[in-house]
Amino acid sequence: MNGKSSVWLDLESQSCLPSKLNSLFFISGIDQIAHLRNNFIVYNTLLAWRDVRKYLSISPTLSSWSLLTLNPDLPAEIRSIGLSEWSSKGMSNIMDILDSDSVKSFEQIKANFNISN
Repeated sequence: MNGKSSVWLDLESQSCLPSKLNSLFFISGIDQIAHLRNNFIVYNTLLAWRDVRKYLSISPTLSSWSLLTLNPDLPAEIRSIGLSEWSSKGMSNIMDILDSDSVKSFEQIKANFNISN
């Protein structure tokens, strides 16, 4: 079965909304996302992945695939600056604000994602 046409994957992705399933593996504070605790399969898979990272001593550093919104790993000050509006414009991961090895200017972000001042 192809992952792109998997009914199961579609169901799990929908059950994680508004979080994106492919970004959840990069969050250390998975316990702090309340809507995921009701999804037995996804939640326990993420807990197992967290245990694997601990066992293999994989650093819990912030990944460019990490979510911009609903991300408990980001400081509260950053989470409260209107990132959910940006997410509604298509900017969902940290990688969306990066330009190679630096952060895009606000002007670039506004132009790329049609974000108002």
